[in-house]
Amino acid sequence: MKKKLFIHIGTHKTGSTAIQRTLLAARRELRNEGIIYLPAPPPVYRSTPYIANLTGRDAEMVRDSQNWLLQETEKQSAEDKFLISYEGFSGSLRTGYRNSGIVAECLREMTGSFDVHIIAYLRRQDSFIEAAYTEMIHAGALSSTFPEFVISLGERPFDWQLFLSSYAKHFGKESITVRRYDKEFLPTDQSIIEDFAGVIGSECLKETELGYSPNRGYSRDALEIARLCGPYFDNNAEKRNLRSILQSTNSKQPFESYSFFDFDDRVNLLSKYSDSDAAVAKVYLKDSSDKLFSDPEVSDQPQGSYQGLTPGSVSIVIMRAIVGMQVQRIQEEPVSFRVVRKIEQGLTKLLNRAPAFKKMLVIIFRKLRLI
Repeated sequence: MKKKLFIHIGTHKTGSTAIQRTLLAARRELRNEGIIYLPAPPPVYRSTPYIANLTGRDAEMVRDSQNWLLQETEKQSAEDKFLISYEGFSGSLRTGYRNSGIVAECLREMTGSFDVHIIAYLRRQDSFIEAAYTEMIHAGALSSTFPEFVISLGERPFDWQLFLSSYAKHFGKESITVRRYDKEFLPTDQSIIEDFAGVIGSECLKETELGYSPNRGYSRDALEIARLCGPYFDNNAEKRNLRSILQSTNSKQPFESYSFFDFDDRVNLLSKYSDSDAAVAKVYLKDSSDKLFSDPEVSDQPQGSYQGLTPGSVSIVIMRAIVGMQVQRIQEEPVSFRVVRKIEQGLTKLLNRAPAFKKMLVIIFRKLRLI
């Protein structure tokens, strides 16, 4: 009898990090329920190309991942169920998941000895594209304007019917669980954890508090600065530092929102997916209304379009970053270092009051080659 393996494939920007951190926090309790939370097989993100960016079959990655999975699961009881969560199993965000077919094929090969159940959370396409755009700028992986990014995705990116068909081809429709990442169906931050717990059949996870407080996005001006500056940072460390600084000093304010689509463009975009989204609702969710997501509301659309950077707005972002970094440095300064500094200040005052003693110490330190 094959061992059961849940594979949460994401997608990106649908609470995956929250799910993963909560699973990690509840790992011991899950094990007591017979659910073993595994990390994604190392070869899928250490090999080149990464599985998310595959354009063809990678036999080495498939073989190494298959061997890793077998080694990890053989250690456990035959009655145990296993769980992996990794957004990379959805494919390439940059290309609209158009390579999901090859990713699904490789995933099927590496898990051939398991009874696999796929879990996918889907987000309304307009919101998904906006979230993907901001995330890629945050990561320093994109410098395009939003219209340029939309064009680069090609016609009808993130068509969820085609996307799910890639996995149904290799795993079967009956093995795919689809959930809506939509405020109408997941009204609170904790809702996604409770929903995910129901999918995998865990009681303890329902009682586990959300293991992740998402970073607030950049302010609109900070996002634009990050977009323009991204190409000038040479390595990932610099990009991570920029992200940390802007998130801590120039994040969106409470209840602040902005969008990249105007309302008419948003409605026009979603109309292109109406048939395929209805098919997903009918086939995978058994929804008689044929409605996959809630409709966009005019009241949800921020008023006015972004006017771009000005010298004043740039100055504000920079000064917030400088002041915020200084405050953070003082707050995070180790206690031991603060103590050493106080000792140093005290000794300096003492030596200044006793010049002869200071002169003697200088002579001793020179003999010891300490100065």
